[in-house]
Amino acid sequence: MKRSMLSFGISGMILVLFLSSNFSISVFSNQQNQSFAESFTFGSDFISNPVTNADSVNLTILYINDWHGWLEPHDGRGGAATYMGYFKQEGYDSLNDSYLILNGGDENTGPAVATLTKGEAMMDVMNTMNFTASVIGNHEFDYGIEWMNYRQNTSNFPLLSCNIFDNGTTDLANFTIPWVVQEHAGIHVGIVGLTTTATETAAHPKYTQYYDFGDYETALRANIPAMREAGAEVIIVLTHIVPDELITLASAVSDLEVSLFLGGHGGTPQVTSIAGSLVVMAGHYAQQYARIDLKVDIASNPKIVLGSSASLIENIEGGVTPDSEVQQVVDYWVNLVGADEVISYASSPIYDPSPESGIGNIIADGMLDYFNWTHDFSFTNRGGGIRDYFRAGEITIGDVVSVVPFENNILEITIAGHELLDVLHYGHGYNSIGNIRYNYSYDGGFHLTSAMINISGTFEPILYSNYYTGLMIDYMWWVIWKDQFPAVDTGILYRDAAIHYISKISDISLIAYDGRIQEGVSVISEYNQTFLLVFIPLSMMVLGYLQRYRKRRKLCV
Repeated sequence: MKRSMLSFGISGMILVLFLSSNFSISVFSNQQNQSFAESFTFGSDFISNPVTNADSVNLTILYINDWHGWLEPHDGRGGAATYMGYFKQEGYDSLNDSYLILNGGDENTGPAVATLTKGEAMMDVMNTMNFTASVIGNHEFDYGIEWMNYRQNTSNFPLLSCNIFDNGTTDLANFTIPWVVQEHAGIHVGIVGLTTTATETAAHPKYTQYYDFGDYETALRANIPAMREAGAEVIIVLTHIVPDELITLASAVSDLEVSLFLGGHGGTPQVTSIAGSLVVMAGHYAQQYARIDLKVDIASNPKIVLGSSASLIENIEGGVTPDSEVQQVVDYWVNLVGADEVISYASSPIYDPSPESGIGNIIADGMLDYFNWTHDFSFTNRGGGIRDYFRAGEITIGDVVSVVPFENNILEITIAGHELLDVLHYGHGYNSIGNIRYNYSYDGGFHLTSAMINISGTFEPILYSNYYTGLMIDYMWWVIWKDQFPAVDTGILYRDAAIHYISKISDISLIAYDGRIQEGVSVISEYNQTFLLVFIPLSMMVLGYLQRYRKRRKLCV
């Protein structure tokens, strides 16, 4: 379905009209631009039919969150065309405006088809699927602010958030729309967006540093009354917020009469009822979608929601006939990207366990290998920094991109031995390391019991007063060490270094795990443990004071 968009301002408000062949949608903004066997039902006498009687209308919301670019089937899960096949099986028809398709953020940053097109493939597919609206998640920042402005101006549906502000102001960021009011089956539905306040560091700070992520309740109380004034009869809060926070929020704003809160960003998929509102979040990576039905009394004035139901449905590969139109668009982008070149092989799957990650080991070693192993160590983040695993069989460029989709550059830093030990201590379980081996124990708390670094082919103890030069990804530096350690940008993507390294290895499963992080017996003496826990923090305080003193002296010159 083709749509055109016209934007113009009226008395300080922006009205955006999306014109389609079957209905019009009005967008109002008070700023600038595994399977669950049971269905949860709340309310009385709810019947899940599009129109239950002459005095009520059924609104159906089909909801996806944390899709992360999985347009193609994987691991038994369906892709975009499978989603649409299920939606049509549910009764969805583009000519039936009682259906809304909503997205809970983080639509990008995943497989090569989404990552190497910088979201273009996702946007095209979502346009084809006729999404109604999407919310800004933390990973919408991955391609920068210009991309979000571009995305807002070229997609057929709005990208929402009402709690992202320019630093130190109450001015909404210029790449977002706070809310919309749209007409569906004769009901004016208000949809308001909220972005997780964790975005400041859950996205790259080089992009988020210019913005404040405001309090959820404050943002809703500032916007929902304006939505009501603009004609909203049913309110949906579309968020990229974890369920626990969303449940607390739903209780706090129960007086605003929100019918539905939709969540994302992480946590257990769930459906629950809080203070008369439904709170729903589906599984990520194209695992599930949610179907929510709202029964609206159209005879009352104002219109009220009589009942609601929600269920989580698995998106199973082969569970339904994929939609041919959506599949055609997916195939176009997959063929265009062409990331199927085989560069290596894995005799067994490689995962990201803690504390020693097989994938993290390969990535960290790849950084060192790219610079011919001339550096003393390397660090990369595991967990959120690793988005997939290596399946057994041929390894393609696309497989590597899927595992490390982020465009993080490799930085060079020089730090003292005691600082390096501190990084190992506090980064345990979060970081993957190269050229370092260490042991640890849990005896009344975490203890670093030995730490060795490879110097000219021999592992030697890390010495407190020595200085070591190493590599780390820029995201880690921005989030943790920007104000502690100077760094030099090499201009090399750590993903490219990983591809370069993996292409040299005939079987990456054989190099994935080498026991570089182990739970073991203490080698460092009790005296030195005390040194680590007491002297190092004290010395850091003294060094910080001296640095500030030198800066003041320099300013006085």
